[in-house]
Amino acid sequence: MPRRRDPPLREALERSVLAKGKTVTGFANVEEDFADNAVWEMKMLSREKHVMPWRIEDEMRKIGANYVQAGLWRGFAVRDGNLITGPVGKTSALSTFADDGSGLSPHVPGGGLR
Repeated sequence: MPRRRDPPLREALERSVLAKGKTVTGFANVEEDFADNAVWEMKMLSREKHVMPWRIEDEMRKIGANYVQAGLWRGFAVRDGNLITGPVGKTSALSTFADDGSGLSPHVPGGGLR
């Protein structure tokens, strides 16, 4: 099923080189699928509509970012240089470690930063 795109975001991503070639994370497609299925089962949205009209994982891959994930609803953050990414809410505490030199791994399921 085709997904509606948010043109201003799409245009910004197409012009952006911020994440190109960087390792990033955010809400994964599998999490978006889970959310869509939940609201469809509760009949909060029709199956023609989605909780999010676009997917960050797909968009990051399109601009050449190395997208990584930790699984469903895991607190997870990635630092690549000065760029820190993660799904909002689950990673805010993790991002506080970004500048402390702790050396926590960015690919540890359940959270972490490097």
